[in-house]
Amino acid sequence: MNDRLRQALHAIQSRLAGVSAPALGWGWLAVVAGAVLALYYPAGMVLVHHIDDDPAFVPASQGASGSRAAAM
Repeated sequence: MNDRLRQALHAIQSRLAGVSAPALGWGWLAVVAGAVLALYYPAGMVLVHHIDDDPAFVPASQGASGSRAAAM
């Protein structure tokens, strides 16, 4: 490790050494809420997402001047 990174890590360790649980306040709640949201949305997408992959799908017949995309 280079000296600059080592000094930064030492500074972080020395700051965290004096932190007790009551001194954290409501910050832990924000971290937990952020983690829940970060996991909730991807998990919800995986569980709810559904692709209708019916191989027997045939679009309705289209009019003479109709669009095939609109007929689907």
